[in-house]
Amino acid sequence: MSYLSSKINGLIIELGTHHGTGTLALSTNKNNTIISYDIKSVFGLSSTPENVELRIGNILNNTDQLNQLLEAELIFMDTAHEGDFEQSIFDHLKNNNYNKMLLLDDIFWSHGMIKFWENIDITKYDITDVGHGDPNDTHGPAGNVPGTGLVDF
Repeated sequence: MSYLSSKINGLIIELGTHHGTGTLALSTNKNNTIISYDIKSVFGLSSTPENVELRIGNILNNTDQLNQLLEAELIFMDTAHEGDFEQSIFDHLKNNNYNKMLLLDDIFWSHGMIKFWENIDITKYDITDVGHGDPNDTHGPAGNVPGTGLVDF
């Protein structure tokens, strides 16, 4: 994620901050602005980098924030991994002619995520081997390597 951040100069939106490790990786390029969302405050960051804004809440409940996704050079989604939320975000992006990149964590985590990933009908890349591909890491409910996907809108 640090590498991707180094290739971007603009807005990056992260959906699913959790403890903030992805946030920190994305914030390494100080030319980027990172907006990171989580539904509750579980941030593990002892201090927030100056180019990061943390927001609490479900982005689907705020039209202005949802539409801000369309301005992002990169969207990183690491949420509940059930497929429904991910599908809602994907549909919003596709229906509004988003034309950048969506990075998805844990594309093989659950049966819902597998179905969501398989049904993406635009250019996508399984980058598990460079993202989340430890063959010994099969901790998801589907018993698979969690996986990483990149969708090129």
